[in-house]
Amino acid sequence: MQSLVTLKEEQGELSEKDEKTLKELKQQAEDEIIKGADVICTTCVAAFDRRIRNIKFRQVLIDEAT
Repeated sequence: MQSLVTLKEEQGELSEKDEKTLKELKQQAEDEIIKGADVICTTCVAAFDRRIRNIKFRQVLIDEAT
């Protein structure tokens, strides 16, 4: 992933294949981080994000005071 990020910074853009690979690698990294998290904070709107949409939570705290 880092080599693709570096290549994108140097060239300004990637080939379609490399862009797709980078997107997939970023999604895998995000999924690993979220799976290992003890706490996940989100807004109600962002709670439907694909990264957490299918996670079953033991506890949920909703604060809509603001």
